[in-house]
Amino acid sequence: MFFTGTFEAIDIDNVNEAQFFANTVDTETVGMDIVLSWKWNYSFGTLSALLAGNFNHMYITAVNTDLDPDFFLAKENKAFY
Repeated sequence: MFFTGTFEAIDIDNVNEAQFFANTVDTETVGMDIVLSWKWNYSFGTLSALLAGNFNHMYITAVNTDLDPDFFLAKENKAFY
């Protein structure tokens, strides 16, 4: 579940409207990053190579459905300070 909305932003130069997104989902991510690098020295200089990658898995741990839409959509939360 998430909240989105738009509001007028006439107080900001060159901006007529702005949009926001509030994510209400809790997640947990586990993963591994792997970096392999090689370096070879030659008479003419150095040659190097790099290989990088990652493996990730994201779990949704909770969906917060009890958030108050009036808080997120209230006028004071729609303005840039």
